[in-house]
Amino acid sequence: MPSMSAADRKAIETHTAVAYLLSPPVHREHAIDVSGQALLLTAALLQSEAVAAKGESAGIAHGRTRWLELARQFRHASVTADTIAQGASLYQAWVRRPIEDDEDRSFYSCGMHLLGEPDIEIENSLDLADALEWMDMLGLYLVGDRPARPPQDNETFGFKQYDPGRTIRLQPCTRYAADDFMYNPYGCIRLLPNH
Repeated sequence: MPSMSAADRKAIETHTAVAYLLSPPVHREHAIDVSGQALLLTAALLQSEAVAAKGESAGIAHGRTRWLELARQFRHASVTADTIAQGASLYQAWVRRPIEDDEDRSFYSCGMHLLGEPDIEIENSLDLADALEWMDMLGLYLVGDRPARPPQDNETFGFKQYDPGRTIRLQPCTRYAADDFMYNPYGCIRLLPNH
């Protein structure tokens, strides 16, 4: 969802300095905490002198207002112990999707590794809105519901009452080199149609 305003673009065009914030390695068991702290730090910088922010590990940028809103949502969800809303705010902040890969004929996400989870892929022959709905339902399930047992290869994932669901295919991350910021050590989940 584009969130950059004309004021954001002007601020970026006229900026005079850049700061890089590096997180510690994001291990699965601490991913929500590290990504949450990164979101709150981003908001604190934007509330002072910073004019823009981009998450290099997913190639995602939001406008200033959107970053601050996502941080507000995360903070509120943390105070109220609402893990679903907490996960949703982090998913929206750090996960870029849908990215289209014409060669692989798929839509995919990037940034789920920041939340300790695999990225998500689905065929690009689907209508974009349908593909995004499937990706978001699985992504939000993983980071919001935080299932005790991760999805398994060949299991069915579904959320629509009259839909047969989709088959989960676990795959390694092959889009990015292991030393790339966007590399996902948890791999990806390809959602295949059930026939």
